[in-house]
Amino acid sequence: MRSVKSMVRTLFCAAIILGIGYLGIVEGGNQVLRRDSTPEQVTYENVGSNIFYGKIEDDIEIFPWNYYAKERKRLDYGTPEFLLDALFKEQAVCYAGTVTEEMPEDAVVYAADWYFGQLIAYEADVKVEDVVEWCNTSGQHIYHNMKMKRDTSYGNIYFYQEIMELGHRKIQVRIACGDWNVISFICTEYGSGEREKQNEWKEGKQFMVTALEKYEDDLADYVTFMTKMEYISAPSFYVDEMTGGFENAYLRGFRLLDYIMKKKGDQSELAEEMREQRKIWEEDKLALAKENGLDYNPHYSYQVVELKDMILLLAQGDVTVGIYYDPINQRFCGYNYFYEY
Repeated sequence: MRSVKSMVRTLFCAAIILGIGYLGIVEGGNQVLRRDSTPEQVTYENVGSNIFYGKIEDDIEIFPWNYYAKERKRLDYGTPEFLLDALFKEQAVCYAGTVTEEMPEDAVVYAADWYFGQLIAYEADVKVEDVVEWCNTSGQHIYHNMKMKRDTSYGNIYFYQEIMELGHRKIQVRIACGDWNVISFICTEYGSGEREKQNEWKEGKQFMVTALEKYEDDLADYVTFMTKMEYISAPSFYVDEMTGGFENAYLRGFRLLDYIMKKKGDQSELAEEMREQRKIWEEDKLALAKENGLDYNPHYSYQVVELKDMILLLAQGDVTVGIYYDPINQRFCGYNYFYEY
């Protein structure tokens, strides 16, 4: 009976996704893509029942970047609350050597460059110090160059967009934050995702499709991890009472994703931890649903959408998480939360 219900739900999700699921996404603020950019359905052989395919040829702005595209010249500079929070100031210890009630601004500026620099360095295959050095040399510190869109349906949203020169390459970086989380992060080699490179594009897409079909259930661990980060608004983890150290939560997410989908690095302990966290998460959700006389059946589905310069893998669980993939270089290059209100 449960399998029948699951199949019905899967088919219903497919109809929504491939039919009207994208129709109002940017304009209304509670969906994903632009109103006039409905994905063209693409058929694929030997796919799992929870995986769907589509393609969009247009240039589009995906949430939350639609806010930035519309008003970038009128936006004021601003700083997310979590960059000013006491927990984040702790990360400036490595620069200032101590923590006071009022941290020196240069220490907080350095901490912001280091925090986001960890994500950029991981995706660009460079050292964090290289990113910090670029920020210092160029004067384009992330802390000082975030534009703020006030009072959206999701609160204030802060944007940083820059092309960095790292390791003799141009790296495009796009960051969008709420006051207590990083909504969107994209880091990819500038101009790398050109569809004119058809053979490389097809090979890269096939690599991702094969991994998705093979590790579909494991990917649900990543989706649950990212969902939990969204619920508890935790851009960092407290990891060591002896040293007072913190770990970048989203960097942990990238490592988990690459381990699941590409078996990159030795992250077996992390994967096991996330599998246990997913079990606990689903048990807690089920208990809460029962208390309220509701049903809860954990369900994950995936939509592969080919954009003009990269592929967006939409993973639907308790929240929708978008995973960006560069098929030319065959690497995951970012993520995006999508909200519904």
